[in-house]
Amino acid sequence: MWPCVHVENYAYNTTPEEVRELYSQVWRNGGSGFHLYIPDTANAGKKKGDNRLTQWGSPRRYRAILEIMDRAAHQNKLKFPADEGCRVLFANYSHMAFASPRAVQDPVEACYTLLGPLARSWFTFIDEHRIVTPRSAASAKAIYLPRGRFMDAATRRRLEAFVAKGGVLIVADPHAFEFDIDGSRTATERTRLTGAVLTGPKSHGSRFVTVKPHPMFPGIDKPERFLLLSTPNTLELKPGAVALGEFDDGSPAIVLKKSGAGMVLYFAFQPFSMPAVASDGWRDFFTSLQRGLGFSVRQDIWRFKFPPFKTVDPPGPTGICLTNNYVEFREDEQHLLHNADVDGSYTLSPLPDAAPDDGGGHNIPFSRGDLTDRIAWPQLEKVKPAGYQPYAESIVKWGDTWESPGDVTVTFDFKEPRAILRARIFFSGFLPDVRLEGSADGKTWTSLGTAQGRNAGEDVLDLTVTGRPSKARRFARLIFGPRTSARTTLAELEVWGKE
Repeated sequence: MWPCVHVENYAYNTTPEEVRELYSQVWRNGGSGFHLYIPDTANAGKKKGDNRLTQWGSPRRYRAILEIMDRAAHQNKLKFPADEGCRVLFANYSHMAFASPRAVQDPVEACYTLLGPLARSWFTFIDEHRIVTPRSAASAKAIYLPRGRFMDAATRRRLEAFVAKGGVLIVADPHAFEFDIDGSRTATERTRLTGAVLTGPKSHGSRFVTVKPHPMFPGIDKPERFLLLSTPNTLELKPGAVALGEFDDGSPAIVLKKSGAGMVLYFAFQPFSMPAVASDGWRDFFTSLQRGLGFSVRQDIWRFKFPPFKTVDPPGPTGICLTNNYVEFREDEQHLLHNADVDGSYTLSPLPDAAPDDGGGHNIPFSRGDLTDRIAWPQLEKVKPAGYQPYAESIVKWGDTWESPGDVTVTFDFKEPRAILRARIFFSGFLPDVRLEGSADGKTWTSLGTAQGRNAGEDVLDLTVTGRPSKARRFARLIFGPRTSARTTLAELEVWGKE
């Protein structure tokens, strides 16, 4: 099983530790691989701020994903608990009947969380089809039904037969078995199965559910109150049904009815909710119920987690960015870090002949130049608010391009002496060899470092030229050459110095 785990920027900006937990959850539940889907889902439908991919929007998350993928490829198989017969029925027809999936997903998710990660018991999901297979039905001892308002006749009959043969059915949905899949009402069958008539929501509020001592709830030795976290309903009990829990007014809240060799536990409110997941009381209640049904709790499988990360947080950059345009993306948000606003400028020689710089050509302020404007990226708009759309502005407004052959020089003025550490170049097309030089007066130059060029083609790559330790200098320059007739685009330049 290779599920698609939405660890990308989807419902929220996942941190590396949340990625670790989500992927570990797949593994501890029997997953054997992962379907990767990691675009910037949350921002794809916006005109501004679409990071396109997790690789760019959250490098820390991306490294976390890669590290877990590598670990999973060599991970030993887990030892899963023995099947003790606990089942959770995912009612497909009930889910298909609602336009809003969230309206019916919450009870299932809460049921999973309360029985699994919190009570740490072991169970298997089944549906209308798997309920008839030997592994799903013959070995089942208890079946939870978190949501089941629409149920086909065949499944209702199978559940009744399951109870008659000694199984325990826990009906958490007060409106379960209300309709057949053809729309006909079947509430009378619910009454026959649960021993209670649902007459509707209560006209006055209740705040608590008081649970009585019963062998099904070990550890509850005296009446115990639990906070009511969903809508209470009124029930009329039929002969043979007894209340194990009551609302504030003494009316039935949890009903037990024996049928054949088995029994049905029916709730007059929905106990599986996200607020219940956060409630210590309901956590303890379902842990107790699982024990009362004969299922093991506190099982070690739920403690499994992929090891802590080693590569997620590499060392940060040394020094300070003198061009004031260094950015880091963390959880899909841009952060301006390690920058110094030196009120500097740069000069181009010769001027770009294919895509000019919006700042001009000489003494271009770092705050206006195309080669130092990356911090303005969040203002860039797409042509329309949808995924994988081109940008409305031409790329020429965000970089400089030369087509004519000849060396290209970019000279930086930092206004005061700085000890230069390195330069980082973002480029597309052909990048010739690069020399980094420094000068105290802008006339006499000293070589600080070199780097071999490369051809990026239509991609955008980056190259770092590391400078040798040297004294502080006011000026620095990058010389690109020799250049042939190949096209060279400089997208962004950073120059770093000692703090």
